[in-house]
Amino acid sequence: MSAVKEKIRKTLIKLVKLRMWGGKHTSFDNLPKGFPSHLGKELKKKQSN
Repeated sequence: MSAVKEKIRKTLIKLVKLRMWGGKHTSFDNLPKGFPSHLGKELKKKQSN
């Protein structure tokens, strides 16, 4: 797995464990804001596919 995918995976797991997913109104549109700009752009590309 690439380093970018691994960072995204770890961040998503952390959000789930902290119950910050869904119940706290974390939408997919706001998710890239929590990543550095170069990773957020890649995440936006994946969401549009």
